[in-house]
Amino acid sequence: MIQPGDTVRYPNTWTHWGNEAKFGMTFADREPLRHRYPRGPYSMLGPVEIQGAQPGDVIEVSITALRTIGWGWNSFPLGVGALPPDFPEPYVHYFTFDDARTTAEYVDGIQLPMAPFLGVFDQTAIETAAENLEIRYDLHKQVALQGPLGETDTAWIVIGFAASLDDALVACLREVIRWLPAAAGITGPEAYALASMAVSFRVTQYANQTGSAYTSIPPKAVHAVIPKAIFPAELRDRIGKWLRP
Repeated sequence: MIQPGDTVRYPNTWTHWGNEAKFGMTFADREPLRHRYPRGPYSMLGPVEIQGAQPGDVIEVSITALRTIGWGWNSFPLGVGALPPDFPEPYVHYFTFDDARTTAEYVDGIQLPMAPFLGVFDQTAIETAAENLEIRYDLHKQVALQGPLGETDTAWIVIGFAASLDDALVACLREVIRWLPAAAGITGPEAYALASMAVSFRVTQYANQTGSAYTSIPPKAVHAVIPKAIFPAELRDRIGKWLRP
């Protein structure tokens, strides 16, 4: 158990298969590892119990440090991703990273800028591990969030989930229209109009597979990126106080 505001360090944290994957393993060698952990392709951090947390409270999770190990991979097993029937053979490619962890070199000299995050993308990211990871957990009472909300230095991010991308977009838009009036004090119609003018809606997740370790329910998600720069300082402060009363 930790206290609100504590930082927890997770050194040498792998997100896949019990830290047993090795650089250069063939796909055939990796498959037994994948099936050895049938509850999911990644391990969650924790569980972490926070003193005083109750159902309905909001836990703010802040990544204060994140450095990856020196290598990773991109792969797709058979039958997963957006195009399961299009590729009859599985694929795996291993990457090595520069010491600063800023660049990964792909094939034919293609350079990929690195922006590490916690989570799993099917076929659309480089999977690696954390050499060092530190997370601060803050507890907030009486914050009327109905779902997860992300925040960066430049944006707030709202997510909608559904069985189809159309429905996920609608769910995401409705959450924007619900959240902005509550946090910023603008009206619902103003939030609806603002979403069409300044908010960027993007596909978060498009998964087809079911009944496997990679199952996602619901399988589709859309997120809205709400730029902070369009709000005056006093309104940004108001939203910040709403999120952290």
